Amino acid sequence: MTERPEGVAPVPVAFGGCAGWYHAPSAAAATRRGVVMCGPLGYDLICTYRNWRRLAKGLAEAGLPTLRFDYFGTGDSAGEDGPDRLPSWLASIRNGLEWMAQNGGVDEVTLCGLRLGSVLAMLAAADSAVPIARAALLAPPISGRTFVRELKLKQRLTGGSSEPGWVEDAGFRFHDTDLERLQPIDMAEAITAASVPELLILHVPWLSAGADADSETLRRAGISVHAQPFRGFVEFMRDADLATPPAEDFAAVAGWLRDGASIRPRSKSGGVSEAARLTLPGGIEEHPVAFGDDGGLFGVLCRPSLDLGRADVPPPVLFLNTGANHHIGNARISVLMARALAERGVPSLRIDVSGLGDSARAAPAPEGGGVDAYRLAQLRLYRPEYLGDIRAAISLLEERGYRGCTLMGVCSGANFALHAASLDERVTGLMLVNLPSFEERWRASQRPREALQPLFSAARKWRRVVVPSVVRQRATEALERSRIAARRSLRRATDLVRLLTTIEVSNNSADRLMRKVRRRVPRILLVYSAGDPGLAVLESHFGRKGRQLLRHGGVALTIVPAVNHTFDSSEGRERLIDLAMQTIAAPRSQPERALADAAISREDAAPLRAMKNRLAHRGARLWGSVARAGTHLRRAAAIGGPGSSMTGQRRAP
Repeated sequence: MTERPEGVAPVPVAFGGCAGWYHAPSAAAATRRGVVMCGPLGYDLICTYRNWRRLAKGLAEAGLPTLRFDYFGTGDSAGEDGPDRLPSWLASIRNGLEWMAQNGGVDEVTLCGLRLGSVLAMLAAADSAVPIARAALLAPPISGRTFVRELKLKQRLTGGSSEPGWVEDAGFRFHDTDLERLQPIDMAEAITAASVPELLILHVPWLSAGADADSETLRRAGISVHAQPFRGFVEFMRDADLATPPAEDFAAVAGWLRDGASIRPRSKSGGVSEAARLTLPGGIEEHPVAFGDDGGLFGVLCRPSLDLGRADVPPPVLFLNTGANHHIGNARISVLMARALAERGVPSLRIDVSGLGDSARAAPAPEGGGVDAYRLAQLRLYRPEYLGDIRAAISLLEERGYRGCTLMGVCSGANFALHAASLDERVTGLMLVNLPSFEERWRASQRPREALQPLFSAARKWRRVVVPSVVRQRATEALERSRIAARRSLRRATDLVRLLTTIEVSNNSADRLMRKVRRRVPRILLVYSAGDPGLAVLESHFGRKGRQLLRHGGVALTIVPAVNHTFDSSEGRERLIDLAMQTIAAPRSQPERALADAAISREDAAPLRAMKNRLAHRGARLWGSVARAGTHLRRAAAIGGPGSSMTGQRRAP
């Protein structure tokens, strides 16, 4: 078992409809200066979440009581996206400042903002009743206009939704009403209006054109400005599975915010607080839970407020991490789906496994010394220890009085859900979205791209010249196509054996795995986006549209057009939530009907079964004819004997 890191555990809190964490310093190092962290929005939130938590931990270790939180309508907080959200975001910051002043045991409060959070921090400080002693702004946009332009450019490059009135950033939506308010904002003017006496700016050269001139303007306005480059910005802002914490930059921020703070011993605090419960519309309650042998794993339990003590409560849904993203899911889909299910009476638990999101337990160190970033990311994503974390979450639900559960996962989460179901008999349902493989993805030998990657990484100097990235990509894709083609040929050969001999042959590990899972799990829903690589893997194992898997019943397939791999567009989220409502939230007495409505089910496979029966009948007749012909030939050979003619006359020498 991996040990939890030493220090005071952060405490979940709730205020003004916002979910957050209070990172208390140790008693010996506590100061009278608190920090309220204003995180980014959009996909920046997904990329930086785990390392933003590390900064909060570092601030607390420096003696600074620290509060980080989700703005209203984002993350685990109450509310949804919509028009005119800017006032609610600013209100969230002001509520956080008041919470810190009242509960943090501090005499002065500071702000720490990242990207758009820097802009929001300054706007909120201008109207806050709590005076701000100093502020650290990490990679702030030079103006609201530059941020809006960047947001629209990202939507064009990523092919986001073109729904009128909205701009999407990897599924996180900003309404035109908020962008119109952000666009005219000048950062220097916002800082001046906030009247923050001391300022630390970590600037990114290509995002902060004119920052030097603005710094001089702020100094003339009487603001003490300390500016330095954000050296670790690129590594910090990468996708969550590739991002690394900028240790030097974080240390500089913690040191500057602590500088000059007075010391005051404080009592040690920690643990999960029931006061962090959020009450949502429709009689829904959410509160954080700690689980695992050491209490180092984190989850959010979402349930109807009246489900306790009821015997007819349906099995809860367990939401797993997608890649290295934290428990809210891509574009917050796990939160939205959990609350939609709760409205239908279905409880749920969304979790972070070791090393992800808000789990305090560190992930096992990858055994991948000397490998490149891609390989290291895969080692982080696919760890067999995560199966133990999932089973610990199922045990938590069992301790809370629930019986059975449905596992829901996207991409890597689907892979872990499938293998967890093969190991744990308490799993009663599966919803697997864009399952990338039926194999255990943590086994490097089964990943062709990983097998090729060290070859391409051995000589980095020459790789750019001799083997450009497009060649590497095409080579790995060709190898994957070869694997799929070989698997398809093997499947067809075994199908022929089954057809002619009526002998059931398990042609691959995927078939054996699914047979095992089907015996335990009565309802399985496979969901793929059209054209997803995982669909080709499914068909290589089980035929076109997985017909050989669907024929057994209890398994359904839905192929959703015009959505991407992670279903993070608004249309993709709505479609996925609708599927969950039709299957997971369907009456327990109608599981087959729910599967039939949601996907290709046994009724849809009936023509395929009829065709197979006809082919089997024809094959049997053909096989009988061949057998009879062989019998006649053997008899004829026996009559003639060696060296004799058909008339029995011996041939002349």
